Amino acid sequence: MKTSILTLTLAAVLYILPNSLKAQGKLEFNKVIYTDVPAAGNVPISVPAGKVWKIESAGCGVPASGTYIYLRNSSSQNVAILFLSGNPHEYKVALPYWLPESFTGSFQQSGNSSACSVSIIEFNVVP
Repeated sequence: MKTSILTLTLAAVLYILPNSLKAQGKLEFNKVIYTDVPAAGNVPISVPAGKVWKIESAGCGVPASGTYIYLRNSSSQNVAILFLSGNPHEYKVALPYWLPESFTGSFQQSGNSSACSVSIIEFNVVP
């Protein structure tokens, strides 16, 4: 008797659970975005509605010590450090890093490296 009740309960959970958990949408590849971030520069960014961005990499060709690439929000607050050179004890966010639709902000370099960039994959959100 206990075994049949347990079996029925487990079967019900296994049937109901997958049908009740639904994602908000599927992701469909749209394009690759390569963004240059100039020395001591600020590059405005805006994730379009219906899209999400996956930041894959950030770096500098020959970075000067103390070079950072920051991700900032629209209020100019640092959200994440995408790249840093110099002190290995400072925190850098793990990549990839996802940005939601309609995110606005900027990439900012705080150094004198001349060739820094951020590589992004843009996805369409398909309902």
